[in-house]
Amino acid sequence: MTDHHDRTAGTLTGFLLITLGNRKRGRKMAYNPKSCNALQKSFYRPVEVAIRWCGLIEYEAEIMDALGGGYLPTIQTFPRWPCLAANTERIFDAITHHDIKHGRDGATVGDVDHVAPGRLTVRHSDLKEWMIKRHPDQKPDFLFDETEQKTHTAINTESFTSLQADLLAAKNRAKAAEERLCDFGKAYAEIEGERDSLKNIVEQMTTAPRQSAETISMESLLKLVAVMAVNSYGDGFQKLAAEITGDAEKMAISISENTVRKWLKMAEEYIPRK
Repeated sequence: MTDHHDRTAGTLTGFLLITLGNRKRGRKMAYNPKSCNALQKSFYRPVEVAIRWCGLIEYEAEIMDALGGGYLPTIQTFPRWPCLAANTERIFDAITHHDIKHGRDGATVGDVDHVAPGRLTVRHSDLKEWMIKRHPDQKPDFLFDETEQKTHTAINTESFTSLQADLLAAKNRAKAAEERLCDFGKAYAEIEGERDSLKNIVEQMTTAPRQSAETISMESLLKLVAVMAVNSYGDGFQKLAAEITGDAEKMAISISENTVRKWLKMAEEYIPRK
């Protein structure tokens, strides 16, 4: 009696410790429905593959009862589901031609080993590999999850890797083109700067000689005025304005005395001081 109470007390104590530990850690043990696929099995008989392939899992018991121990459904037996017979025959054909590994009651055997049709089986992984290879457009629920079903049939690991490589190469080409375009932009800006600089130089070259020539011509005229005035009228420039104006009138040349005085004053600057 004492031993019984001790065992009971020990069991309760252990349960309480576990419960308290789980609460302390905040654990919530919830069922995860996505942890498995209820349609999947480790291995299948050909007719079981066909039933799942055709989406007839809810009629599986009815179909198996109708077969009565047989292994190959016929269209006559199941006229509502002609694909049931067709898909079962596909599996048998793949096994016969060694296109898919097969086994006996779930245990894989060699290609040359004879297995009674009623005991033939195919493993889940081998079946999926065969389906991807031979029927890429077919993605039944018991073999492929939602993500795999949404993936394009032409995309596999190799093609995805190839697409990634192509995308990376395209990005690198785009980056290189962008860098070249940036370099072209900088070069264009430099060319524009050089063009503007040359334009300014040309403008200066075309305007400077004209200004220099005008300056030289003015200086020369003033020097001539100074020479002629001194030789003709003497040194008193400011007193000669009226006299020069009078002589100009005699020659029918109209010029004011103020104008003569201004030019005489400017010309006087070119006469060396004594």
